[in-house]
Amino acid sequence: MDGFDYSVTTVADEAKGERIVLLYQNMDKMPADLLSELRASGMPPLMIPSFAFQVENMPKLGTGKTDYMAAKKMAAELVAAR
Repeated sequence: MDGFDYSVTTVADEAKGERIVLLYQNMDKMPADLLSELRASGMPPLMIPSFAFQVENMPKLGTGKTDYMAAKKMAAELVAAR
C-alpha cells in the first residue's frame, strides 16, 4: 500500500473483542474495493480489516507523524456512525 497515507487501528467489538479498521486518504478506491483486494491478496483473514474508511485528513501530530490516539477515536466514531 505504497503511495498513499493510511493508518490501521482497532475498535472494540462485543462479539470478537476487537475489529481492525483501516483509515486511508489520497487513493481513488472505494472502501469495498480496497477490502476485496486485501481479501484476494492471500493475507491471513485475521489480518484483514473489518472496515475501511476513506478520510479527508489523516490525524497527525505536530511532527507530521500519525496521531494514533486520534486515529483510534476517529475509527470508533466512523464505525459507530455506519
